[in-house]
Amino acid sequence: MKKLFSTSLFMLIYSLILFTGCSEDELPDSIPEKDDYTIDLPIELSEKEYTTDNTYYLLNDDEPDEVYFNSSQRSFYVNRPLQLSLEEEHYFQLRFYSPRAISHVTIWAKIEGYDEDFKFLELEKVQPFQQLRIQIPFATKDMKAISRSGKQIRIIANPHLSASNISFEVECNDPYYQKITSSLCNWRIYFSGYSGEGSWKYKLLPPHAREAVAIALNMSYMFSSEAFEEALHEFGPLHSDSNKTLIDKYQLRKRVLNHSGLRFGHCSGVNGLGGGETYGLNEWCYLEHYVDDKNETHTVFHELAHCIGYGHDGNMTYEQTGPGWITLCANVYRALSLAKELPVYSRRFMHTRKNPNSYNKNDLNVPSKYIIEDPELDLLDGGLTQK
Repeated sequence: MKKLFSTSLFMLIYSLILFTGCSEDELPDSIPEKDDYTIDLPIELSEKEYTTDNTYYLLNDDEPDEVYFNSSQRSFYVNRPLQLSLEEEHYFQLRFYSPRAISHVTIWAKIEGYDEDFKFLELEKVQPFQQLRIQIPFATKDMKAISRSGKQIRIIANPHLSASNISFEVECNDPYYQKITSSLCNWRIYFSGYSGEGSWKYKLLPPHAREAVAIALNMSYMFSSEAFEEALHEFGPLHSDSNKTLIDKYQLRKRVLNHSGLRFGHCSGVNGLGGGETYGLNEWCYLEHYVDDKNETHTVFHELAHCIGYGHDGNMTYEQTGPGWITLCANVYRALSLAKELPVYSRRFMHTRKNPNSYNKNDLNVPSKYIIEDPELDLLDGGLTQK
């Protein structure tokens, strides 16, 4: 009996050790806490989640000219139309200078001191001319993210984040985005009211500024294309003066591609004014360059020729010595538009003629010279109607 009691006492003590020997803070490694597999980033935003709290549209009809004429607030490079930055109070900002949307955009972030960048933001769609602003959550709290190599990493809260210690990178396979970022040009595009006098009396309006973006993207893509390079060398001689001094076509294209930029404005009384970065166009030029509009581009390319240093002699502007630059450019622009190769190949992307914010109220509706049918355009405007 004594032996049985001793054995029972031993078993009781052993059981108590089992139940009390493992505290709550000493869970076995094989049972992970929830925090070990919860990933906080990337932030995912769908199109329906864009609100007035996080989205503003650049160059909208009500935007004041002191904003869009301020190049520190409204400017972009043609081969980098999607801008990413860190603003005050830890706001991430995205600006997209484009009349067309792009889909499936991933933003990667890289913080100084971390070995790899990590997936920060996934956007289902970036809208035309969208400015998106959201606060960066890891400025105030620790977060878990996925690194470029697929590892789970912890981002430590850092209230001292600034533009000097964080950078962002875009990943987007959208064909349109790939097209516009493939440009060999690095033109800086911005806008101006110029003097507000004489031929500059009537300032550029927001719809013109949006059309300026389309013209800039189209021209930069065209001049970068193999189609233009081939057409340039197959075209007849180009002359710099009335003596028919031949222009080296290789150097000409190089000069166009390496031009510093264009400052778009609106001029009246003349079709256009250009030189250096000064680039003014009459209202009709902003409307008629589309192949499915009047398909008139002579002033667009005439003024560009002035910007790259050519005068009225020869055939780079007025074609005094035979068909030249403006004919060559018009031919390629038209062909690429009809093939839907230009980035913004149709007036239907913006329908600026239907916008009441214009000067020439009597010239808002004109028949198309060519018809472009496209499912993407049909989604925007409900489809073509023939009358």
